[in-house]
Amino acid sequence: MRTSASNEEQCCGCLRLRSSLITSRNCGDVVDWKSDFDPLDGGVTAQVLFLFEKPGPMAVESGFISRDNDDATAEATFKFMEQAGIPRKCTVIWNVVPWWNGTRKVTASELSQGVAHIEALVKLLPELSAVVMVGGKAARAQHPLESTGLTVIGSCHPSPIVRATSRAKWEAIPGQWAQAMAALTVPDSRLGP
Repeated sequence: MRTSASNEEQCCGCLRLRSSLITSRNCGDVVDWKSDFDPLDGGVTAQVLFLFEKPGPMAVESGFISRDNDDATAEATFKFMEQAGIPRKCTVIWNVVPWWNGTRKVTASELSQGVAHIEALVKLLPELSAVVMVGGKAARAQHPLESTGLTVIGSCHPSPIVRATSRAKWEAIPGQWAQAMAALTVPDSRLGP
């Protein structure tokens, strides 16, 4: 597991993105905001935003919304990104509700607060060309993106629940995510690991 100190030294772009987002938001009664952008992702130079629903406890433990976290959803996210062929440095992962309050449940109030900041987040990503709405709750945040000119792609959530209840939806995820590749303009230097 990575620590916040070593990651803060690795990626200024992610930290600029994080601090800009924090200073541009006013979420009133938000319980806690303990997870940050993964510095191994593309940060402010990302071309694809994967917008999930809400972080889990492992994001709080690691300090990052990351495909490298030690949980089944993160493991599937890592695998599906590779299968979709999307270079890591071209992506950034975030959540419509970016805070953890001890439950997977997303309340209407939380969703409303989170959605209110999607436009601000998108403005902090100048190279963004596509947004993948990961899961049904994330899809409800699509409205602020409709007038941006970005490619918006719907996707099932790579959770163990989806895997257990709908194998066909689970297996469709890499193909859904691969649709984002059509929106990318990837310089050769970003195609590396």
